[in-house]
Amino acid sequence: MLTPRFIAILAAYVCTGTGGLLLMRAELRRPDTVLLSLSTLTNWRLILAFVLYASSFLMWLLAVERYELTTAYPFFIGIGYTSLMVCAILVLGESVDLVKLIGIVLVGAGLLLVASRSTM
Repeated sequence: MLTPRFIAILAAYVCTGTGGLLLMRAELRRPDTVLLSLSTLTNWRLILAFVLYASSFLMWLLAVERYELTTAYPFFIGIGYTSLMVCAILVLGESVDLVKLIGIVLVGAGLLLVASRSTM
């Protein structure tokens, strides 16, 4: 059984990581963006994206400290990947195909298997 604390840390990780990466991608794909320029490095949206993404790393550190790696890693990576893919399709208009959809289904099936054996 997954504990409420584990789920809260996982949700914080997914939200901050996905939000940071989406914001980063949206800003970096603008046509006027030059990656190593002062205007890009001082762009408040990119700074916010970095802070969000760094916050997700802190959530990951909390999980590594408190939970079995063999349970935490599949959940954090699997749900993070799924969330990012769905949001990139919906928010950024990125492409989806059958292979990606099958991958998401397989990730979900794997997470259900891990959850059935979890003692968190």
